[in-house]
Amino acid sequence: MKKKMICLFFCLTILLSFTFTFASSESIKQKYIRDIIGTEVKGNTLIVEKINKRVLEVDTTGKLIWQKTGLNFPSDAERLDNGNTLISEYGSNRIIVIDSTGKIEWEITGISGPQDVERLDNGNTLITETLGSRVFEIDNFNNIIWEFTDLLWPMDAERIDDGNTLICESLASRIIEVDKEGNIIWLISNLSNPVDVERLHDGTTLITEANAGRVIIIDTWGNIVREITGLDSPWDAEYLSNGDILIVEYANERVFQINPDDEIVWEVTGLEGPFDVERLPNIPPSPPDITGPTVGKMFTPLYFNFTSTDPNADRVTYYVIWDDGTTNNWSPWQNSGDSYCENHTWYLPINYTILAKAKDDYGSESEWAKHEIIIPRNKATINWYERLLDRFPILFRMLRNFWTISL
Repeated sequence: MKKKMICLFFCLTILLSFTFTFASSESIKQKYIRDIIGTEVKGNTLIVEKINKRVLEVDTTGKLIWQKTGLNFPSDAERLDNGNTLISEYGSNRIIVIDSTGKIEWEITGISGPQDVERLDNGNTLITETLGSRVFEIDNFNNIIWEFTDLLWPMDAERIDDGNTLICESLASRIIEVDKEGNIIWLISNLSNPVDVERLHDGTTLITEANAGRVIIIDTWGNIVREITGLDSPWDAEYLSNGDILIVEYANERVFQINPDDEIVWEVTGLEGPFDVERLPNIPPSPPDITGPTVGKMFTPLYFNFTSTDPNADRVTYYVIWDDGTTNNWSPWQNSGDSYCENHTWYLPINYTILAKAKDDYGSESEWAKHEIIIPRNKATINWYERLLDRFPILFRMLRNFWTISL
């Protein structure tokens, strides 16, 4: 520490005696994080339109991002970890997996009215076969691994963490929980056309009752702990991590998000037969595209543009490292795809690597991007500063150390 202080004092003395002036880049002090009316509108949304015969993906603004058209009355869709989409086609009696271009990567046919499909953690697929009166699990070779039969118009099934399976039995007006051996270990009855079920992390159960026009959460004993009423043919509901619920309202042709205070905080309207919804994980923005000079001069401000695109159309902010011991902390928020300009000045004649990354409204960060720039010594216009460095090369190292320490 004592040696560093001596070195610093020596460098300061030289700097003052030769009236050097080193001006660091201004730090960005403004920091504003958008809070979209207190809600989690995080990630794109996957929607099944049964009448319109398509599966579509919209961003947080409702803009169409992707779609698969020409389907035969699709009833369910799920985005897989590899980016493909799992779809049940009720009208074609099949389950398919398609890639982002719509190409079929996997298919199973001969299913009598596939209503719901779920890809399990073990790679198998859980299928609700409404007209076949059963729920069954198949492996990648379409071998049946498990099934539960003789159901009365099953509409939905979910494999829960302990390996049991929740099943909506619509015509029986009940939801049952079945273990691996096929024993019914829990049920809730006297429901009005239950069409969707989800077991929540706290052990409660989210249920959609189409004929009753409501979505409810019940505890283990069947007591209602939350109720959303006045709906017109609700067909699907998804519980979000912040306590909001994403709901498909079939007859009102919309998908909407409602918070714990029963305020609608996000919605997509004008849909044709919305049947299923899934909130997709938030995707980080792209690494920034850095444009600017590759060769510059000392003591001269150089300008660079940073541009990142967010797949969810979220705003982005930029963090820049200039490779001389200085950084620009997170910039003011920019719209996705808009360029942000920043300048920087270097004071030593060496090669630098600029690093930059982007972050969206929800804290997801991109990979680093880099840009190389050379600050050469110009022999034709060499000044007294460079002459001093040439004569005393140890001063060059000391000045660079000082610059890094002081910042």
